[in-house]
Amino acid sequence: MLVVKETPFETGSSTGRPKQASGEEKHEPFLFDIKRHPVTEDTKFTSPRIMRLLTWWCGFHGEMPRRDQFDIIDFIDLAPYICLVEALDPECRKFRFRVKGEILVEIVGPTDTDLIFGLPGTGYDSEEHAALAHYFNDVLTSRQPWRCHGVALRFGVTRVALETIDLPLADDIGQPRYSLGLMDIVGRPE
Repeated sequence: MLVVKETPFETGSSTGRPKQASGEEKHEPFLFDIKRHPVTEDTKFTSPRIMRLLTWWCGFHGEMPRRDQFDIIDFIDLAPYICLVEALDPECRKFRFRVKGEILVEIVGPTDTDLIFGLPGTGYDSEEHAALAHYFNDVLTSRQPWRCHGVALRFGVTRVALETIDLPLADDIGQPRYSLGLMDIVGRPE
């Protein structure tokens, strides 16, 4: 029997926005009611954009593709939906966004590419980034695609249903180092 791991991201408030130490909500776009799990043969996707990227990844027949095997020119129409996260250490404990498309910026807000976030104990483990670091650690250490789905606030106002895929990519020596992600809006939440 297949067991699917679904772990909601904790947000700390009923509106889905993280709370500051003062108890005030931060006023920036945020994801909430998000479920995450590894992709299996039974996973169903709504987004044709995600299916296109997953089909590319699966074309390596069980081998994790290297970062240099992904050419954005082949997926230029997907560029606004794509992000690339890099692990900064071999244990995949610290991360940095390398690329973040416009659609992601509309939903999760801008992120400085110099921002480092990590697992607890790394010194880069603010509460708001810890869940994200755990997720990317799961993607890279499992060496398999992961899916997220749930609700987001687009431009911090409009509730939208979203779906993501995150695909591990290897560095030049075959170790998992990058997560190639795609976030797509798939309608309005019920």
